[in-house]
Amino acid sequence: MSELAALLQKKEALLTEISDLSGLGVERILEAIKNQRWYFFENKPKVLMDRNTGLLWADLNYFPYLSDGNTYSCYNDYESVRNLIS
Repeated sequence: MSELAALLQKKEALLTEISDLSGLGVERILEAIKNQRWYFFENKPKVLMDRNTGLLWADLNYFPYLSDGNTYSCYNDYESVRNLIS
């Protein structure tokens, strides 16, 4: 009978540990979403939003605006855009 009690106690400890871990998983996902900078819209795959500026941008993977070297040299980076709009 003591073996059964020990197994039941071990089972309860494992269930508690599983419950604690599942809570941490949700918290990790929510923290990752909170730290995310770029957001894509489910029904608009060619558009993305910058959380820092609130601006909508074209997803350049869908548009043929690459230069010959496959770089985005004709586009401004975040700092130059921020200086332009300040």
